[in-house]
Amino acid sequence: MMAARPNIVPIAIFAREPIPAQTKTRLIPLLGAEGAAAFHAKLVEHALTVALEADLGPVELWVAGDSNAGFFQHMKSRYGIELRVQSAGDLGQRMAAVFAQAEGPQLLMGSDCPVICPRLLRNCAQALRDNAAVLLPAEDGGYGLIGLQKLGQPTLQDSFQKLFQNVEWGSDGVMARSREILRTIDLPWSEPAVIWDLDRPADWERLRQDDALYQKVMGFS
Repeated sequence: MMAARPNIVPIAIFAREPIPAQTKTRLIPLLGAEGAAAFHAKLVEHALTVALEADLGPVELWVAGDSNAGFFQHMKSRYGIELRVQSAGDLGQRMAAVFAQAEGPQLLMGSDCPVICPRLLRNCAQALRDNAAVLLPAEDGGYGLIGLQKLGQPTLQDSFQKLFQNVEWGSDGVMARSREILRTIDLPWSEPAVIWDLDRPADWERLRQDDALYQKVMGFS
């Protein structure tokens, strides 16, 4: 296996296929099933664009479901990115699998945090040069990005695994629990910014009030 090149920080993005009535379901009362799925597709495209503009290294789309689905194949062709299939298990197990295959520092983000921009991603990559981990806490108590610095020591990798165990994923205590684990295993980390994700009608209205960001998210064909 080839060693990772210096200063290269790959970005992995988690995404689900935009299937009506199965994605962004909390937005269905506002946008309808088709509209909510279409908006989810816009968010995935925005996340890919932001990650590529950050120019930190390879960008991979880790998909939940069938990687041969038309939407994912279109993303692969349009943006020249690689598709990877998420592993089985809960969110923690799926995230752990991404970092298990990393050869060096790695960033992992979701596709529903439109305020993540190229500059913020570069700041996160820079933070990994001085810390074992970087996280972007979300206002709802979770986090929208996590990055880990793979240093090669087996004991450190065992510590990293603890970040993805015994966490109530989807609750408002995810970030607090992650900080607790980081303190317990004595790993330095950085939180460059607090972000917000877009799941509920109130979040949609918040996006609509930021015209520049709204145009960036919705301005794809």
